[in-house]
Amino acid sequence: MLQVIKGNDENLYELVAGNFRVAVYCVRREEQFILLHGWRKKGKSSPRDITLSRELLHEYLGRGG
Repeated sequence: MLQVIKGNDENLYELVAGNFRVAVYCVRREEQFILLHGWRKKGKSSPRDITLSRELLHEYLGRGG
């Protein structure tokens, strides 16, 4: 299941598969997914994991990604 991660970042999603979550950045016009961060599901998403995913996204985009 692909869910939007709420916040100011467009195209930032959380992919939930069993007991694992993966944060991805999706560029639909280029049909591209960028894997940012993965973690084990322990109830709700950890704010720390979401923050890390956002930091990695901004780093990626800052390098011209």
